[in-house]
Amino acid sequence: MKIKKTYQGAVPLNRISNQENVSELNTYSTQYLNTKSTYIGFNEPGKEEQVWIQKGKNMFNHRDLLTVGWLEQHGTEFVFNDVFYYSEIKVKCQFKIGASYTASFNIKEQSMATTATVVVYYTDGSILEKNLDVYNTGRHFITFIPTKEVRDIDLRFFRLSNNTTSRTGKVDEIQIEHGDKMTEYEIYAEPVVYLRNAAGLYEPYIKNRVHIGYDRPLNGEEVWIQKSKNLFNIHNLTMVTGSVDNAAGIITVNSYSNQAKPVLRCLAPGLVAGKTYILSATTTCDQNYIYLAGSSSIWYFGVPRKLTQAELDNYILFYGWNNKDGITSTISQIQIEEGTWITEYEPYIENKIYLKDEKGQYINFYNDEVILYDKTSGSNATITLLDDASKYKDLEIIFNAEGVYNSMKVSRPNNKLISLDANVSFGDDNYIKVSKWEIVGNTIHLRTAHAYRLNASGISDFATNTCQVFITKVIGHK
Repeated sequence: MKIKKTYQGAVPLNRISNQENVSELNTYSTQYLNTKSTYIGFNEPGKEEQVWIQKGKNMFNHRDLLTVGWLEQHGTEFVFNDVFYYSEIKVKCQFKIGASYTASFNIKEQSMATTATVVVYYTDGSILEKNLDVYNTGRHFITFIPTKEVRDIDLRFFRLSNNTTSRTGKVDEIQIEHGDKMTEYEIYAEPVVYLRNAAGLYEPYIKNRVHIGYDRPLNGEEVWIQKSKNLFNIHNLTMVTGSVDNAAGIITVNSYSNQAKPVLRCLAPGLVAGKTYILSATTTCDQNYIYLAGSSSIWYFGVPRKLTQAELDNYILFYGWNNKDGITSTISQIQIEEGTWITEYEPYIENKIYLKDEKGQYINFYNDEVILYDKTSGSNATITLLDDASKYKDLEIIFNAEGVYNSMKVSRPNNKLISLDANVSFGDDNYIKVSKWEIVGNTIHLRTAHAYRLNASGISDFATNTCQVFITKVIGHK
């Protein structure tokens, strides 16, 4: 059962230190993640959102007040003092000039009528006061519109008569919110970033800073959302004419026009009709554009274009040399990015979220790394994986030779031949240990192996058909 996390008193340990960080992440979430990835609100979202920024509407933080004068505070409840003419609460909030705000409160108990006042102190020393006479218990509100930069505000509760010191009562559920209407009370919630784990539960995470981008963060950010600005996914591309090396990102053509498939919206799922994008690529031929079948028009490299839905729903053509069929040319580093300026090329990648661990390493939160084989002593013979290699984008193979560890990453690994080699030195002797393996399904087969000794006397056989390379670990990346 999914547990809803709400805070009704205690300060959450995993909290964001200031409102600017939340605004920053709001902007990043809107700009870089699709609409189903991030939810911003007080209550827990549904099951689709990967990131939940818990951010309530109530700006009044009862745990962090500048001063509380002539009242006793018990959590969200404030008890009137019966000696002084008025009681006050001073609080600091961020207000926009010209925007409407509503301060509301619940009079739980009172022995006589009260005047509630919102006093807005501007940075230039002037003030704004809004008053409300309260004759009974229950929820009440005052609206106000700041016209200048705000320093802080007071919430004051006066007794209507100066002739009595009988002034006791209780106020709770104080709320300051955007707009000119009072809405249902929400307790103030410290802005918290939650990330949904593999079990579907939201786990809080301390957000000091977030880095959005393709390259690894350099400034110690706690959260790294790895995202390429390049929206063109060449891994989805196939060519009707010509060919493509998806792993290398290179199209090879030997005719003038060469149709690609599937349609453009499948090659670049992040494209949105009506938005402006710019196309760039590196080509060895004399044509610097692609053909958009949806509008029967040309899209030149380096020229911004507002794409239509018809263009997204149709195929595209890549071009070789004009009127020179049979001459081979290549097109590489294809990039479609939002905006009107070409920037440095980045390969397309799917969005990933990494969290920095206690060692300062970035760990993929959604755990697309799967340990398929793990043996401390290793194996120098055929090994069996826990899953089929065809299900993974790449395999990382860690191997050991005489205590010297190395690794190899194999893209699209199924049915691939690989060579795991090591160079080990003992005194004046160097040993070259080579081995050839084949990845097929859930096995990595040893095919051949050899070892050579190299020293001042020359090179000689050391071990024939005896593998001295031991595979210790295999990690699959989906």
